Amino acid sequence: MSKRTAIAISVFLVLTTVFTVGHFKKREADYNRQRAALIEEKAELEGAIKSLREDVARKMKALAPLTSRVVELEKRLDSRNAVSRRSDTQAAGRSKTKKNGEILLIDKNCNLVIIDLGRREGVKENDRLKILKDGEEIAEATIIGVRYRASAAFVDEIEHRHNIRSIQKGDEVLISE
Repeated sequence: MSKRTAIAISVFLVLTTVFTVGHFKKREADYNRQRAALIEEKAELEGAIKSLREDVARKMKALAPLTSRVVELEKRLDSRNAVSRRSDTQAAGRSKTKKNGEILLIDKNCNLVIIDLGRREGVKENDRLKILKDGEEIAEATIIGVRYRASAAFVDEIEHRHNIRSIQKGDEVLISE
């Protein structure tokens, strides 16, 4: 092999090595940038998860009293329904469908009321009901959700002399036929 060929091969090998090292350094830099971005994204996601867990914990804590209140109201409804069933069986020939009841809960911020009439009494979604205070109609509402023993209604019409604060727990409701 001639000296010239040996030099050419040596130059070729040096250039190939330089190119390969440069290529690997570029790949390593790309890898390090991607790794740093993923580490940053991981930290952001962990922060978001922590925030969501705290939010869920706060909401669960706020929900606990409502859950116990629902259980308490269901027990009250059970006892009322037991009395109602006894009186229904004693009253021969009368309809078991109850069309007047009372307000159990009110959400004045959302104009919602929960009443003690449900599917069992023949209540259906979109039924209209009147809210009475001392026998006087003060508002009207539309049934938006029905359960077996209770329903939710949206108060959509209030008499001009009244407002949502006029409606109270225990006010009478009458389902319009």
